[in-house]
Amino acid sequence: MQDEGSPVNKNCVIVNFTDKEMAALEGWRVANAIESTHEAARQLVRRGLLDDIGRTYRMITDRDIGSIAPSNGEHGGSRRKSHEA
Repeated sequence: MQDEGSPVNKNCVIVNFTDKEMAALEGWRVANAIESTHEAARQLVRRGLLDDIGRTYRMITDRDIGSIAPSNGEHGGSRRKSHEA
C-alpha cells in the first residue's frame, strides 16, 4: 500500500506489446502468481536489467583477470614462484 504522501506513479512508461508478447507476459504472470500485468512487466524489466548488469560485470572482470593472468598458459594457482632448496 502506498503512503498517503507518496505519488502513485512517479515514473510511468507506456509500452505497446504485440499480441504474442502480451500473451507471453500474461502466461509468465499467471505462472509466477503475480497479481497484475503491470507488476509482471516491472519484474521482467528488473530481471533483464540485472542480467545485463551481471553479463557486463563478468565481461569486464574476465577481461581484467585475463590481462593479469600468466602468459605461459598456466591457469590458476599462485603467480609467485616457489623457492625450493
